[in-house]
Amino acid sequence: MKGGRWVATEAVIAASSMSIGWLIPDGLSLAAQLLGQPPLVVTPVVRLLSAMVTFMFAVSLQLMLFMRSQIRALQAGIPETVATALGQATGPALDSSLLRVLLDNLNGSQASLPGTYALLRSVTGVLTRGHVHLRDAYAMVIERALTGAEREIEKLESGGLEADILDHLEVTQRLCEGAQTYLQIQRRAFMVPEEWTQEWMRFLTSLPARGATCEYIVLLDRTTLIQERARLESMNRYLTRSGWSFKYCDLRDVSDSFGGVLPTEWNTEVIDERVIKLHEMPRGQYHGGARLRMLVYVFGQKADMQRYIQCVRRSARRFTPALFTSGTP
Repeated sequence: MKGGRWVATEAVIAASSMSIGWLIPDGLSLAAQLLGQPPLVVTPVVRLLSAMVTFMFAVSLQLMLFMRSQIRALQAGIPETVATALGQATGPALDSSLLRVLLDNLNGSQASLPGTYALLRSVTGVLTRGHVHLRDAYAMVIERALTGAEREIEKLESGGLEADILDHLEVTQRLCEGAQTYLQIQRRAFMVPEEWTQEWMRFLTSLPARGATCEYIVLLDRTTLIQERARLESMNRYLTRSGWSFKYCDLRDVSDSFGGVLPTEWNTEVIDERVIKLHEMPRGQYHGGARLRMLVYVFGQKADMQRYIQCVRRSARRFTPALFTSGTP
């Protein structure tokens, strides 16, 4: 369609310019007579040359107009194209660079950048709301909140921060964002699904679905193993069906390695061997409203916890009915 339109346009230009060029010598001859000059000698060769020059002039004019229209279109498209390219290619890099300037110990963790960026935007959004003359008052409120947050973070790293069970799950979910491996060392047995919350079970189901390798080890003495068989079997059914590796570890094997005193009596979560999260065991079931203390560490920060986790992993074995036979499994 476009090719046919171009041919038709060129044909019109050629016919028009040739016709005008053919008649131009007659016009020049008439003009010369009006000025008192002898008329021009118009021959077929002169008419042909005039037609050809007129045609070339028309084609040149058409080409110039076409090029100007294309340049305008290109100029109009450049800002949008550049903005799109910058937004897609350099936006994340720019955010990362700005965050690294603000947070000198970000340590290159790409997974944490989106969350950190959203947090900073939330803080600045609160600070910049309302009239500029009121921002000093807003700043005081934010500073007070940050002071309280700093105390809470200190508890999270030492002594234990008490939090609702939903907050525990939220912390675990955020730490597991993009994780490749997850391990939990559990010190109690539960009847599943009766003694687990729906939110916790949805999280357990989602991890293997996202491609993470998930391992769940119950660390119990043999007496508790026998007594809690029904609960342990319900845990095994649910977790293995959800894509987990469910194992049992004899408490005695680990306790002997540490002279009878374990580094922790709390439940342990290990994410990608980069983060350790501890939380105390509930007095009853895991249910809404329960408040438990929790701690978080960088994996290499606590040598005794590393040895503890390695010892449990080495001593753990797959949960099977053979565990309940007499003697050492």
